[in-house]
Amino acid sequence: MHEASVAKAILDTALKFAPKESKKISTINVVTGAMSALSKDSLELYFNELSRGTKAYRATINIEVIPVSKTYIKDIEVEE
Repeated sequence: MHEASVAKAILDTALKFAPKESKKISTINVVTGAMSALSKDSLELYFNELSRGTKAYRATINIEVIPVSKTYIKDIEVEE
């Protein structure tokens, strides 16, 4: 169900950075790490509900999955 919060973040960001004079946001390209396990169907469902009444309503969301994740462990320390 984390798709709801991801959809909200995508919507907020798209609306913030879309040119003010634009009439509609038609496509949003999203890149995500494979470990995020986003469901495209769920993301689109939440996005369409959240975007109702905005210029992003019914925008196409393209998701590119990359083999790494934005969240990763760079280093760990252990006690022996």
